[in-house]
Order: sequence, then C-alpha cells, then structure tokens
Amino acid sequence: MSRRGVRRAGGARKMVALSRIKNITNEQEWMKILRKAKDSIVLVEFASSTSMGSKGMQPYMSTISRTAEYNRIKMYKVDVDLVPDVAVACGVKAIPTYQIWKSGEKIDEMSGALPQRLVTMLKTHNVQEKSKFVYLRLAATVAAAIGGVFALLKYKAEVESKEKGEREKLLVKRAEEQRKLKAQKERERIKALDARGEKTVEMIGLDEDDDEDEDEDEWDEDDEDED
Repeated sequence: MSRRGVRRAGGARKMVALSRIKNITNEQEWMKILRKAKDSIVLVEFASSTSMGSKGMQPYMSTISRTAEYNRIKMYKVDVDLVPDVAVACGVKAIPTYQIWKSGEKIDEMSGALPQRLVTMLKTHNVQEKSKFVYLRLAATVAAAIGGVFALLKYKAEVESKEKGEREKLLVKRAEEQRKLKAQKERERIKALDARGEKTVEMIGLDEDDDEDEDEDEWDEDDEDED
C-alpha cells in the first residue's frame, strides 16, 4: 500500500497510509472492475462535489479505506456529475449512495450521510468474507491432509506388496537351492558308495528288478520247451 511521509519536528517522519479509494471515470472501466473483482467484495461510493452529505462523509470514507480490517474490500468512487451513466446503470436515486457488489451483482446498498450504518454494512459483509476465507483455507488444509494420508497409505500398500513379492521370490529361490544341494549330496553319496563297491537301497532295488526280469525270461523259455 502506498505511503507518504509527513515531516515532524526534529526531522522524524510519521508514515501515513494513502486512501485506497479509486475514481471510476467511465462505464467501461466500471464493467471491467466488476469482471476483474470476480467474487471479491467491491464497495462503490456515488457522491457529488455539490452534495453536503457527500462532503461530510469524506473523512469517514478516508478512515475506512485506511483501516486494515477492510483490506480485502476493493473501494471505488463515482462522481455522479462527471460519470452519470454509471450512476444510472447502478440505479442510484440519492446522493450519497453506497453499494456493495460481488460476483457482478449488487448485494447491498444504503443512501445518506450515515457513517455508522455504513460501517455496520461493511462489517457484516466483511465478517462473512473472512468466515468464507477461513473456511476455504481450512477446507484446503483438510483436503491436503486427507490427500496426504491417502497417498501415504497407497505408498505403504505398494511397499508392503513389493516386499511380500520379494519375500516369496526369496523363499522359492532358497527352496530350489536346498533341493539342488540335497540332490548333489545324494549323487556324491551314491558315487562314494559305488567307488567302495557298496550298494545303496535304491541300487539294490534296481538289481532285484533286473533279477525278476531275468527270471521271467527263463520262465518263458521253459514254457516254450514244454510246448
């Protein structure tokens, strides 16, 4: 916000905020202001340099425009003597008139040099705007927190699934290694026994099978002799 210095005795400066009220010079400018404001609150003062009520309200408007509480409210002034078409378009019937606009629509209005009533009107809409702002920030914070929780849960599930898959692969690999090791040891044991001329149970079983085959062949020959 713009500031100007006021010289004090001794060279010190006291910083005084300049008024935030901007003058509207034509209807096209007013329409552009409404479009750019979107859902922000806009206060427009319709005044006249020849109106005693307008002159009496100027100190109050100047104070309001400098008050930090109303920083979110955009403030404009229309001199109805210089820009009558804007006053007509906004339906102004008395001077001074104060209108509050939001999202391109007039939502409140008062006429007359009544500073306390103007402050009450501003406070009402400013509180609503602040409440909405706080709610939106809270909603955004909660949404971000919920999104973070879901993202964390998803990441955790993915990590657990990956770890489970790796554990299963490791178990299969170990089982295969144990099977191969057992088979290798068995081959080495059989080879060692064979080198000493000993037979394993499996080898004896194979020999018995061979003997049975030979007996069957001899029995077949005897049958042929009898015939």
